Amino acid sequence: MIDYFSAEMRRNPFPFYFQYRAASPVHYLESYDFWMISDYDGVKRILEDHTTFSSSAVSPGSTGKPLNWLIFKNPPHHARLRALVACAFTPRVVASLEPRIRQISGELLDEHLERGEMDLAADYSVSLPLKVIAELLGIPPRDRPQFKRWSDAILNLAETVIGSEKSELAAQEYGRTTVEMDDYLKVVLRDRDQSPQDDLLSKLAQADVDGERLTHAEILGFFQLLLLA
Repeated sequence: MIDYFSAEMRRNPFPFYFQYRAASPVHYLESYDFWMISDYDGVKRILEDHTTFSSSAVSPGSTGKPLNWLIFKNPPHHARLRALVACAFTPRVVASLEPRIRQISGELLDEHLERGEMDLAADYSVSLPLKVIAELLGIPPRDRPQFKRWSDAILNLAETVIGSEKSELAAQEYGRTTVEMDDYLKVVLRDRDQSPQDDLLSKLAQADVDGERLTHAEILGFFQLLLLA
């Protein structure tokens, strides 16, 4: 039996994809209870046929509660969220981050300069995006250690096999993390209402398209998705 989630498969799945495309581009994986589509036309149809293939049914573990993330929304809801987020996440905002990203990159490298070596993943590749995203959102340095813990809890959802015991544990941890993030976000947004800042959370809270604004649940979903990304 093929282990579809083995380390070897993750490193190089392409021979497996080629084999399945040639034999059966539409394949049901009974042990995981999901369908694998491996040809271009099939994937394209699924991405475009929102009535038959919904994006909104994705939920962690057996909670039955769908993930309130932009990427798991069908049109026209998806288009509305994208339009609202685009008001806050403009190319100008992203471009303005470049000098600070360069500075953070240098600081992370300087920390290990005397030692003469570093773990590129643990010491640099993990820390850099977390720090940049925290600054983009307007999160103070004292609160950033918990961002790593939240990020790990969300990422664990993607690292487990649906229906497994590990998946259920990851879903439970995600549930606890969501409660923590929700409580934290309520305080931050209340502060932004009283004193708006030049950060992404303030812009998301104020974003308006045709008289519509993001709900608290939608901002939380984007908060989680950006942290994971």
